[in-house]
Amino acid sequence: MKARSIFHRTLAHESAIPVYHATFKKVPKSLSNGLHNVDPERLHEHLSYLKERYTIVCLDEYFAARRPKRLAVITFDDAYTSVFENALPILRDLDIPCTIFVNSATADGAFFWRDLVRLIITSGLEAEFDKWTKHRFRIEGQSFYRYTKDPRNNSREVHQTLVAFLADQSGVESTMPSFSQPATRFISSPLVCYGNHTHQHYVLSSLTHEQQTAEIITIHDFLNAHPDLNQTMVFAVPFGGMDTFNESTFRILSDLGYSGTVLSRQRLNRCPAHLFGLPIAERFMPDCTPLSSQICTLLEKSVPK
Repeated sequence: MKARSIFHRTLAHESAIPVYHATFKKVPKSLSNGLHNVDPERLHEHLSYLKERYTIVCLDEYFAARRPKRLAVITFDDAYTSVFENALPILRDLDIPCTIFVNSATADGAFFWRDLVRLIITSGLEAEFDKWTKHRFRIEGQSFYRYTKDPRNNSREVHQTLVAFLADQSGVESTMPSFSQPATRFISSPLVCYGNHTHQHYVLSSLTHEQQTAEIITIHDFLNAHPDLNQTMVFAVPFGGMDTFNESTFRILSDLGYSGTVLSRQRLNRCPAHLFGLPIAERFMPDCTPLSSQICTLLEKSVPK
């Protein structure tokens, strides 16, 4: 009984910020390895569950709240076409606001470099890539998927090498369409806000200060060039772990006037937190199981022992 009481008191103080990525009905074969996808039917269940139990607000409203208890914010990273085709109609039907964090490179038509990683895995070319690069990026004990996003490898160099490798493989890349929404098809709606997720979605801590600045300012200027779109000055750290950014990241964000940052560490939020002088909030990536059980698991981790 005591444990149950503590659990419910904890629930009353927690806020939830799920981060979704793709919402395909069926994941394309070339993306089938490592893509975070929640199909539309399950997404509808998740959002309905959150609406029944939380007050769902926009991201800026969450950061402005002095005590954000029992609030929820819906976020999407990387602006996949499936979000616009499958998720936004659900959000409209339920009258729920959301924030879509954008990479300006893919919005301009470039391939998302993490999708290139997935393509190589699906094509069975991981060992060939390792051989072709003479083990340049390999980190002992890590899979190809993991070491290509390890902070010890400069993401920009990894990306350039992926492109060169695929071009040398009889143009494997050309067989895959882009699954990212172009900016020309972004939707202007009171329920949709767009935010900075960097230009290429690199691991920021793997870059020099100058490279980080270019990554953040490019998308900052890109969004400012689209005044018809609602925008947030909350920044989403690519990959969202503590090792994926550094103090330089936050110094750049502060200089540009950002009001907060969201991470992605599979956590709920209880008390307002700051890092390097900026407010931060935690997000979690739901899977395709019922959201009630996922929230319970996250709450159990946060209940004091």
